[in-house]
This record gives sequence, structure tokens and C-alpha cells, in this order.
Amino acid sequence: MTAEQTPPPRRRTVDVALESRLRRWTIEDQDGQVTLIDSAAVPAGEPFAGDVPLHVGYGGVMRIAVLAGGAADLERVLRRAVLASGAELVLLLHANDARSFTERAAALRDARPDLVLVLAAERREADRIVDLVEALRFGCADQSPAPRVVVAGDAHAALRLKAAAATFAVELLSDPRRPDGLSAFAHRGRDFRRGTDPNVVLRDEALEELARLVAARGSDALVVDVSGGSTSLVRASVRGAVTAAHVAPLGSGVAADRTVVRAGLDGVRRWIPWSIDAPTMLERVFNRARWPDAVAAEASALALEIALAHEATSHAHADAAAAGMADALRDAPITIVTGAAASFTRVAHTALVAIDGLASRRPTTLYRDADEGLVALAAVAAHIRSAGGDPASAVGDELARRLVPIALVVPVTPGRRSRLRVNGIEHRADELVPGAFFSVRHRGDADVEVTGTPVKTRGTAGELGIIIDARGRPLALPARDAERIPALVKWFAALDLAVTGLS
Repeated sequence: MTAEQTPPPRRRTVDVALESRLRRWTIEDQDGQVTLIDSAAVPAGEPFAGDVPLHVGYGGVMRIAVLAGGAADLERVLRRAVLASGAELVLLLHANDARSFTERAAALRDARPDLVLVLAAERREADRIVDLVEALRFGCADQSPAPRVVVAGDAHAALRLKAAAATFAVELLSDPRRPDGLSAFAHRGRDFRRGTDPNVVLRDEALEELARLVAARGSDALVVDVSGGSTSLVRASVRGAVTAAHVAPLGSGVAADRTVVRAGLDGVRRWIPWSIDAPTMLERVFNRARWPDAVAAEASALALEIALAHEATSHAHADAAAAGMADALRDAPITIVTGAAASFTRVAHTALVAIDGLASRRPTTLYRDADEGLVALAAVAAHIRSAGGDPASAVGDELARRLVPIALVVPVTPGRRSRLRVNGIEHRADELVPGAFFSVRHRGDADVEVTGTPVKTRGTAGELGIIIDARGRPLALPARDAERIPALVKWFAALDLAVTGLS
């Protein structure tokens, strides 16, 4: 076939949901290689014949109640299953719960769950969990639509619990304490949230696919996503194993008020580098949740968005820690920030959210997805995977083009005589002492060593260079404004940020 006979590339649009707006991208597929371009750059008048946009969104809200045995170690498993599914845990009832039957039923009625997970880890727990199922039947008998019930755990106990919940739509799944059971429950939850549209890719699915694609290049990858209504932490290993926590509702936009409920007003306020009283703070949070699409036109609005992203990240990590996933979802050689936390005008704001929100103890190369392009590309890859194709070969070149590092972050606990060496050359411009926080100008690959410490790493620096963080872990801010504000001002200045305008 001659060049003139080469068929034109196939095109498809990808819409990424952003609060009440959409960010539209165009996918060009030429000989199995995907290219991502801004839809505004597509020549006018070129129709997409028969095109049905691929939609990347949050899906429906799914409220989960859990009925389980009383084993102390079971709660971690349950929380991990809920976090993997992207659902909201509204009630957790153990078989040894001290409340009466009527009180249990009232709690279930008030929770109004969409899905109920019933888990019997051992056969001998069946009798007590049947009592919880009876409370579910009594409390949710008039709920419309009625909740769906998923039963898992010991095979004999599961059959008995399924019979007890026969008045509801019931299905059996593998035990979520096993990797296959955890995956099955997560997929079931996503099916519920996705609905019946085959062209919908959930945002958490796209984030997991993005982590897989990056990790397949040779290094574990962590994706940190703070969007308007949810916050996700996803880690993929080079072998393709994924550990994920998708926390909803928790975010910096429509769920800003829920973030403040979790963190408290003082928890959010502590990241704002000036004094602000509680009533003013509360009003701004309310306005942020009510008009999440509003563009920050002044420093106070931008400061609030940054503070909300800080707290959303740290509380998502706290949920992951409660599920036993703390280290996996904090420390990785590569960290990619997406969503609202990556869309700030200044790249340094994104870096501060990732560094302070995660408080990682290990060096990482930091990237950001400022325009949702990586999320759109990962959604296409997830769609290709679901159709039985090879996403890595299709999107690999485009992914490599879009992955541009912004900084190499190196946390360190220096000694009295520690020295910083970059590519074998000692850095003397900044004093390396406990509490130090500074950036070394550098672009490209870098071998970083801090003498007198175990720190010896290799990564890639970008626009912000090599960020040295000797502030200690866990990261703590002074409570008093007289000490807190100068500390924040100093940290902002370390990355060439002016606090007065945050610009």
C-alpha cells in the first residue's frame, strides 16, 4: 500500500469528568499506536463518524454496610475491600456489637446502604451473624431500592447466610481475605457504580491502569489523585500487582466540606500561611463545596484549595494505614500526582501537596498530570485491556512522551557532618542540618548521596530540581500561628513561591 493509500487514523473522543465540567481529548489510533491530542487542535469540520465518547468519571455513589464476625484482625480486611471498591463505608456491625436487635436495625435503616457485605470468617460465627442479617431484614424492609447483599467467607457459613438473606438480591463471592476475593469484591462494587454503559471508565480504574503502565517500565509507581469528590492512592509493582485506596467522599471540590469534617477546621487551616479566623474559614469551605468549578481568582481561594488537597491526601493515607496498607501507599520510587492537586498553575504547589501530604520517608521522582492527559490515556488503555488487547504496546510511546518529571525528592535525617553530593560533586550552597528544606538546581538523571546517612539514590530531576527535605518524619507543624506561619513561609520560599500572592 502506498503512502497515498494509507488509511486515515481512527479517532475517538475521551471525556474526563471534572466536577460539573468535562475535559475533552481526542485519541488517534494509527496502526495500533495511540496518540492523544487536545480536541481544540482537531481541524473544524472533521466529524467523528459514529463516535461515542469514552467517558471517564466517578460513577454512581455506593454506600456499603458490613456485617461481620468479631475477630480483631478482620476489620483491616473489610476496610481494604471497601477502599478497593471506591465505595463509602457507612456502617460496620460486628457480631459482638453490644447494641440490641432494635438498635442494630435502626442503625442499618439510618445508614441506607446500597450494598451489604456479609462476611463469616469461621463456621462457628454463622449463628451470631444470622442475627445481624435479621436486623438488616427488619431495618431495611421498606428501603427502596432494596440493598443488594454479598455473602463471603467460610463456605458452609456463607450458604446459611445466603438463605437467611433470601428476601434480598443475594450473591456469593470469594473470601475478600484472599487476593482473588478482594479483586472480585472490588469489581462487583465497580459494576454497581458504573451502571450498564460500556463506554464508562471509572476514574479509579483509570488511575490503577496508569500505575500499571508506568510500573511496567521498570519501577514501582504510586499515583496520588485528589479530585473534587474523591481521593485515591494507587501503587503498582513491576509485576503488575496493584494496591489501592479510593476514598469517597473526600476531596478539594464538591467534597470539600467532607474533608473539613474529617480534618477539622484547624486541620485545614494549619496549611494556610497566614492567620484566618474560623467563621471566615467555614464560609470559604462552604463556598468551595457549593461552587467547586469556580477558578481561584485570589490568593485566599488558592490557599484553601492547596490546604484541602494536603488534608485529603493525608487522610486518605490514614484510611490506608487503618487497612494495613500504610507503607505501600506512601513510599515508591516514582510518584505521579493527578487531579485537582496536579492542576495548580505553579508546579511547586503540587510538589508541596505530595511531599507534605504523604510525608514519605524514601526518595522519589515526582511527576504531575496537569491537564488530565495521563488519566485520559490510561482510560483508553483500560478500555483496550477490557477488550483483550495489549494496552502497553498501544499507548507506550505516548505515555513516555507525556511523563515529564518535575522533581527528585530526597527525605533525609542528616548528622552533624553530613554532606550532600550530586553526581559525585559536593553541594555547599545550602546547609544540610535537621529542619532544612531546600532545592538544588538540576535537570536530568542524578545520583544523590548524603554522607553519614543511608541515603544513596538515583532519580530524575525536573523543573524544581532536587528537593532535599530534612524536616523529619512524621512532619509536624507548630500549633501557634507565631511559629506556624514563619515555618510555612520558609517552606514556600524554598521552592521560589511568594506567599503574598501564592503565584
